[in-house]
Amino acid sequence: MSPGQILGGASFQTSQSLTVRVAEGRSDEPPGGRFAPLMFPCLHRPKVRLPRFLRQRYVAHNGTKINLTIPFSGKPKPVVSWSKDGQPLDTKKVNVRSTDKDSILFIRTADRADSGVYEMSVKVDDFEDKASLTLQIVELPGPPASVKVVDTWGFNAALEWTPPTDNGNTEITGYTIQKADKKTGDWFTVMEHYHRLNATVSDLIMGNSYNFRAFSENKCGISEDATLAKEAADILKIARMLGFTECH
Repeated sequence: MSPGQILGGASFQTSQSLTVRVAEGRSDEPPGGRFAPLMFPCLHRPKVRLPRFLRQRYVAHNGTKINLTIPFSGKPKPVVSWSKDGQPLDTKKVNVRSTDKDSILFIRTADRADSGVYEMSVKVDDFEDKASLTLQIVELPGPPASVKVVDTWGFNAALEWTPPTDNGNTEITGYTIQKADKKTGDWFTVMEHYHRLNATVSDLIMGNSYNFRAFSENKCGISEDATLAKEAADILKIARMLGFTECH
């Protein structure tokens, strides 16, 4: 007998049991006869219990291992299924292991292609519950697209640069600017965690020429490479700036 089936004009639900007298056709059976219990399986609606830390975007670095456990409940054992961005999972990259209490999403070595919205579904008969999580795989950004010296005056040089073409799949948080005297070639940081796309570098030495370069920065760190300004900044001596010729 299935849940909700009507027997003898009475309707029974899944949580109820029914006792039925079994008659064997013997006329000498005492009143009441023999009784056999019919038990129906207990049905609990499925429920996904998404952990709190997965209710917001889950961010991980490129190359790390992803191992996420999502508990659920339901009886009998729910049927579990997963999808990514509305499509079936690529089982060559993403592994899923489910028990009667939880499901584990496992990626051995995550990369940016694994970023997306993952949806988990648990189903018992006609009842279903779903939950989704957003996975974001990030890495170091590329260097700024360009850097240039736009002006020099006195002891100063004005610089401008443009954002990187590759932000590492997350927002750019700042830039690091370095200078190098062309005489020595040694690089020194003049600005870091700088948010704007232009800056003035001061306290330069007259008579020297400087190269400048810029790094990008995101939550993973600073870009491995820098972009070098094509032109050097020549800090002229005062006599030359005024149009005089130095005497020796």
